[in-house]
Amino acid sequence: MRMRKAEELIRSAKDHDLDEVWLQEALIRRFVLLSGGQADALETDAGTEEAEEDGSKDDEASARRRAHAEKFWSDVLEGLHLDDQTQAMAKPSKGGNLSFPPPPDTDASIKAWFAINNNDRAGVYVNLGKSAQSLELYRALEMEKQALEKEIGQPLEFSTSRGAPYIAASRNFGDVSGKDRKAVLAYLQMTINKFVNAFRHRIKRWRMGSGDS
Repeated sequence: MRMRKAEELIRSAKDHDLDEVWLQEALIRRFVLLSGGQADALETDAGTEEAEEDGSKDDEASARRRAHAEKFWSDVLEGLHLDDQTQAMAKPSKGGNLSFPPPPDTDASIKAWFAINNNDRAGVYVNLGKSAQSLELYRALEMEKQALEKEIGQPLEFSTSRGAPYIAASRNFGDVSGKDRKAVLAYLQMTINKFVNAFRHRIKRWRMGSGDS
């Protein structure tokens, strides 16, 4: 069933002006979403750019694939306006994640991602890192879940199941690369800004020993 879905998407790639090789490899890399959930998407996307840089045997196809991702993230960043001007801007990524630099003296970073499958999905998450203090920070933020969800305006997934604790929001779209592209860009731009507003000052205050929001 899953393979039939993948084949249908590959056959429809030309309708959305996508490179077939890029789409096929993206499907293979991210199709785990069908059997799992957001956590699987984050784990699958983690390190995508590095894997793409090192693992492709077809330089031309790899270059096209990276170009598609870079254009998508460039469009996200072009319309992104951050209320918090102390947050350094991300650089366009050539993989499935867009990463914003963390606050000083922490490894907690805000990232956006997208996944292509039969139920296209995009989202934003804060990765709290793998330091000894990461779980402590996660627990402190978890206690503020209600306030965080109110500020961000979406349900949040809190999880420690994938190595590094993370807090995420995501939404399903019908066609990330085609008819829903503008809606996806607007959603990511809005959610990135809200994540920066909600998490950055909390993380910095926690780092200084306050823990208060």
